Amino acid sequence: MPDLDENWIPEEGVPEATIRYSTQQPPLPPGSDAALLQYFALQRVRTIRLLGAIDARLDLERERLDLHQPRWSGRLGLVWRPMSGRYLGAVQPDVVIWLMRHFSGQSRWFYTVLPLNGLARRAKRSGGWAEGAPVVQESLREIADLMRKRERILAQWSDLSRSLTNHEGLLGISDEPKALENPRVADGPK
Repeated sequence: MPDLDENWIPEEGVPEATIRYSTQQPPLPPGSDAALLQYFALQRVRTIRLLGAIDARLDLERERLDLHQPRWSGRLGLVWRPMSGRYLGAVQPDVVIWLMRHFSGQSRWFYTVLPLNGLARRAKRSGGWAEGAPVVQESLREIADLMRKRERILAQWSDLSRSLTNHEGLLGISDEPKALENPRVADGPK
């Protein structure tokens, strides 16, 4: 670091505190620990890549389900629906059973979301369903496994978020990103 003149005045916008390179003191200003920032960025990238790989495999299994089942009422499928609450409108996969309903001379498709437990037993194995039943059962097992892994990953990030919120409250740090997501609008003229 160059020697500075005693009369040196910091320029506007330049922080007066210098970064201390020592193992005995924390890095200042906050966020200047490059190794830690790199670690967090790596975990974020790994999570996004992993979720992308799981979602791609789920889509392949959805195609297998569509291919090995007749297009009749009672077929099983995979749909992507918006998640509730804390995930800002992200979508989640759900296994559904498609049902045809008749209303005043018209037919409409509806679906019911199925739980993951015992999903492979939901595959129909008789009549026109028999030919593709083994593939459908295998696909449903794989879907259940992938969805549980996906849920676990999201639950870990959710736990981290709750923990950070708790620590912010204990330290008196405001949660600025949340404040920016839901800006309050002043009442207009009355």
